[in-house]
Amino acid sequence: MAPHSDYRYVPSCDIQKPVIIRISSLLGSFDQCYNGRRPLPSDMCIRVGVYCSGRRIGPPVQTEYRPPGPTTLRGSTERHKWGETLELPIRYSELSKDAFLLITLWAADRNHGEIFVAQCIEQMFSKHGALHNGQRELRLIPTPSTHPEPFHISNDQPRTTLISAEPRSPSSPNFHRLQSPEIVPPVRTSRSSKATPTIEELTKQEKKYRDNLIDTSFLDQVTFSKLATLRDEYRKEDNHLYLVVEYPPAYYGKEALPYAIVYYFAEEDGPSQSADASRISFGGHSFVSYHDRDLEYENLHEMKHLMMTRNARAVEVDRLLVPNPKTKAELEEIIKAPSCAELTVEKRDLIWKFRYFLQDNANALTKFIRSVNWDAIEEKEQAQKIIESWTPISIYDVLELLGPDFTQPFVRRYAVSRLRDSKSSDDEILLYLPQLVQALRYEQPLETRDSRNELVSYLVDVAADSLPVANFLYLKVEIDETHQVENASAQLVFVTAQEKLKAALSRGPSQKYQILKSQEKFVQTLNDISKTVAEASGNIEKKVEVLRKTLTESNDLQSLCGLALPVDPMIKIKSVIPSKANLFKSSQMPMSLTFQLQSSTGSTSSSSNDMYTVIFKRGDDLRQDQLIMQMIHIMDNILKAERLNLYLTPYAILATSLNEGFVQYIRATPVADLDKFFPGKDKKEYIQLALQKYRPSSTGPYGIEAEVMDRFLRSSAGYCVISYILGIGDRHLHNVLLCEDGRIFHIDFGYVLGVDPKPLPPPMKISPSMCYAMGGIGSQHYKQFVEYSRTAFTFLQQHAKLITNLFGLMLDAGIPDIAIEKDKAVQKVLERFHLNIEGDSDAIAQLLDNLIETSIKSIMPLISDYVHGFVH
Repeated sequence: MAPHSDYRYVPSCDIQKPVIIRISSLLGSFDQCYNGRRPLPSDMCIRVGVYCSGRRIGPPVQTEYRPPGPTTLRGSTERHKWGETLELPIRYSELSKDAFLLITLWAADRNHGEIFVAQCIEQMFSKHGALHNGQRELRLIPTPSTHPEPFHISNDQPRTTLISAEPRSPSSPNFHRLQSPEIVPPVRTSRSSKATPTIEELTKQEKKYRDNLIDTSFLDQVTFSKLATLRDEYRKEDNHLYLVVEYPPAYYGKEALPYAIVYYFAEEDGPSQSADASRISFGGHSFVSYHDRDLEYENLHEMKHLMMTRNARAVEVDRLLVPNPKTKAELEEIIKAPSCAELTVEKRDLIWKFRYFLQDNANALTKFIRSVNWDAIEEKEQAQKIIESWTPISIYDVLELLGPDFTQPFVRRYAVSRLRDSKSSDDEILLYLPQLVQALRYEQPLETRDSRNELVSYLVDVAADSLPVANFLYLKVEIDETHQVENASAQLVFVTAQEKLKAALSRGPSQKYQILKSQEKFVQTLNDISKTVAEASGNIEKKVEVLRKTLTESNDLQSLCGLALPVDPMIKIKSVIPSKANLFKSSQMPMSLTFQLQSSTGSTSSSSNDMYTVIFKRGDDLRQDQLIMQMIHIMDNILKAERLNLYLTPYAILATSLNEGFVQYIRATPVADLDKFFPGKDKKEYIQLALQKYRPSSTGPYGIEAEVMDRFLRSSAGYCVISYILGIGDRHLHNVLLCEDGRIFHIDFGYVLGVDPKPLPPPMKISPSMCYAMGGIGSQHYKQFVEYSRTAFTFLQQHAKLITNLFGLMLDAGIPDIAIEKDKAVQKVLERFHLNIEGDSDAIAQLLDNLIETSIKSIMPLISDYVHGFVH
């Protein structure tokens, strides 16, 4: 449960309904009542009087006389229970800010009639002017006499003294003492140490939680049960009575969001409803709530500041400005900051001031565009000229300019022009295609005169010349246009993009559109077969038989005629091989399908090189896996560009809809399944024994080929660092696979950004068998693994801006773990880059050493792996 980010309220002057309060129950002890004589249980009632500006308003109202309830058992603190709602003789709009309730407890005695028991005075508004809401426990005070104690009205104050049921600090506003010192509750010191909070402090924190003002998602019901126990113990020690009352909250609309009732005195005869006013429901009635309208007004001081610092007529002077060393360092720090970092007014002014000096710095363009006041015509025209002459930017910054923060048509067209001028290869476009498709959400609907530098036109032009781009673009646009776009304007853009794409692919001799329609039919056939297998009775062996029989009988799959495989359009498949089909043991039972490739030479051989295996999954949303695999692929390219090859394994994933798709099959063995090959051996030896079996060497380390060991160390380091940066969860040993050439890689990315179904997950996945295969902690190969991890993190840290920009463009894609906390997704990734230590090799080394050491020593992953292995 996340805390509210805004304060919702309704003025008390707008609620023309009587004040209501619910009297729930009576708790505590009667020991101090009746002048120390403990009375027999008798019928009791609660009487409530309301006071405003020192005068009682109307007659008091009371509950029915109720006998002690059946819950009055030995050890219980509940004495009476009413559960009645009282309507006071005053409206909310008539309450004064000093309004308070005089609450008295009365007993019915056969011999003496009505007997006074105890009283309290409850101030209705808090010191901040908000009416109390929710459940409250009021401490009732007995008096020496048999009548209610009179309260004190200060002569130098125009209103009645505010007295709460809880002790108030002398430093609090309007603090006064009652005339009778016995009424002031004694201050408890036994529980007020620094280490142990008082019961009052705990109650206040609980109220904040109930009002959703603080985030305590890590707490469970045991905590609140313990708090209730502490409260009961406190009452027993305190030896007083406590009355439980409840103020009704106000709710808004269908979302049932609570609104606070805030004291406000309307000087005019009636409230005037503004255009942005909301209506709320309270007690079955509708009222008007007002938000802070001052937020909509122009800040006159800021306007004057902009006029003085951004004089468009000072262009010639600004061209000659050169920052001093201190200012230059400030500019570099601003430019280096991530895109999600706050750009204050002072920082924007500084960038604008030295805009001509920064023109040669390509990395500064996005910050400059954010600094422009696009509502000022002269400034807008000047900025456009500067942008056109700016040093060309990289693909990283182009992706940022296509995000939701940049809505100016000129800026977006400029970004597309940079894409065209860069003449990126098909592979590079495919790498960033998911983000480019998502950027269509933030485009404006195309005008009648189509512009060459509109993003839709650029993507359609590229797809018309490239089958791989057309293949993936068609599927991504179709998925988003059909399922994920709610905004009407964005929906129109996707519909237009789909129509233009179909028209472009239908032209020319290649007939790309017909190829895509054939792929659609192919996917639908596999989907139908998957349903048939899932509905078949019997165990998994019986279902495999059904699968192979169905594949054999499918004429479409036996005659594919060189169809471009959707997950990799460069692969042309001839037919399916039923005998090699299989099912994986999981809830959705993914199908492993092997296809005979179309030979360009007409050969009919069936060697392993002429076959291609894919996994077809139905019932899973693969878009999150696809995004994470894209990140791994990009990080692999970054590291290789820095001449660090960590032998990562970025395999192909393609979501063909929201609940089905393809995954490239990589021949490897889950680490959890290695026990089948080495029965009777210690679990920590499995990986080392497997590598000795795959690639033995009498001269290599631990009887393994040196190159194989190096691949194992490098790939282990790569996936440890990447899984940490992306917060990949659920890293059990069935999701970690080992190849025969020593590479280790991860699969199944259903939990990312720190989300994990298992408690206390380690920051990295380093199993005892991985550590043992390196020679153990402190060995030469273990130290090499740590060094690879440090180097990889350092290089990736330098490209944090690219990774966060890519995530930023996927915020509205509906990807599960991003959608959970969309506003925090980019920040979660950014925090794991630790940019505060960028460039500090010692600090980075210390960080990685701590992460690796913590992961190795973590006990919970061992328990999770054991439980997961037992279940499977």
